[in-house]
Amino acid sequence: MKLALVTFLLASLSASVCADDKQASKSIRIPCSTWFHGYLHMADAVVVGRISEVTERNSDIDPESKVFSYSLGVSAFGGDCPELKGVTEIRSENHNPVKKGDLVIMLVHYYENRPNLATGSRPLDVIKSVDDPIAKLFISKGINYQNYTDADMLVLKEAMPVEYENILPRREFSRNNTESEQDAP
Repeated sequence: MKLALVTFLLASLSASVCADDKQASKSIRIPCSTWFHGYLHMADAVVVGRISEVTERNSDIDPESKVFSYSLGVSAFGGDCPELKGVTEIRSENHNPVKKGDLVIMLVHYYENRPNLATGSRPLDVIKSVDDPIAKLFISKGINYQNYTDADMLVLKEAMPVEYENILPRREFSRNNTESEQDAP
């Protein structure tokens, strides 16, 4: 009887732990909007993660073109996107090659209305580690470029020059408007 009780308790505890593990891991699918590049200034969140699985197939639209479907294990994210809270895996696709094992940055935006998420057709940015300066910037400040310091902008310039060129005038315009509003009587 005691052995049966101990076995029952161990089985119950094991089932409870397995249920907690299933609740702890959350996987979502984020489609790629191939008609939208997905610039940083239009993103709502930035995800940092490692590609864990990749499959490729020919495109339904252009048989000469490849589509890469992948799973991204989420390490961290920054930005304003509550739908990503607790997500441990993102499944998506892109027409740009991705490699299993790469640590990447994915820009995520709302498609038309919340809560529909999408990612643009831009290639994922490969980084060396989660401690990469651009990853740290995005995790700590998200995509709120209006609050990027000059040092933050230098990090952006080095890691993502095209995004830097796009963000710099927007940041300056935003700062100038804020200063004008503060100076007004």
